[in-house]
Amino acid sequence: MSIDLEKNTRLFQMAQELELKNLTVIPEYDALDHLEELAELYDIRLAIHKMRQGVCMTQWSKFTRGRGQGQ
Repeated sequence: MSIDLEKNTRLFQMAQELELKNLTVIPEYDALDHLEELAELYDIRLAIHKMRQGVCMTQWSKFTRGRGQGQ
């Protein structure tokens, strides 16, 4: 998912209209904050796929540590 908040908001609105409960995403690092906010706002869980080209598991662990706790 991109860092474009408007585009991502439309996606979450569509997912809510379709009554989806989960989305699998490959996000940009800079989008994580607003994606987390949108997920909470629309009550949709995110499954973050970590396999972006050129990114190792250690980097993803660093960027996602502490997110989604208690979900």
